[in-house]
Amino acid sequence: MKPLPELGRYVEEPKPEYGLLVREADSDGDERVTGTEFEKFVLSLVAKEVEARFQRLDRNRDGLITRSEVPTMDPARFLRFDRNRDARLTPSELERVLGRQAESRCHAVFARMDLDRDGVLSAAE
Repeated sequence: MKPLPELGRYVEEPKPEYGLLVREADSDGDERVTGTEFEKFVLSLVAKEVEARFQRLDRNRDGLITRSEVPTMDPARFLRFDRNRDARLTPSELERVLGRQAESRCHAVFARMDLDRDGVLSAAE
């Protein structure tokens, strides 16, 4: 741990994954990650996760997920994803719901990671 005098507390040394995250999320190559860059990075991960999850759940490979393909899913949860209430889930419906959840968490996570409170993340943090 190293002290952060301006914050009056100790923090753990950055883990190697933190530097990798900064490199991956730094879309303009300035070795700093803004809140916007971080959000875009997280949403790109959500899109990849949705694609993988959709492929796993779409058992008949028709491009839609029906209740019969996810019989153990809570009906209320299915409805939360089924935005147009047509009893079928599309990749865009999944991405919209999961993306909104990720966006709502992004700001809090970014704030926790921004140790020096300068509005950007860097590998040095």
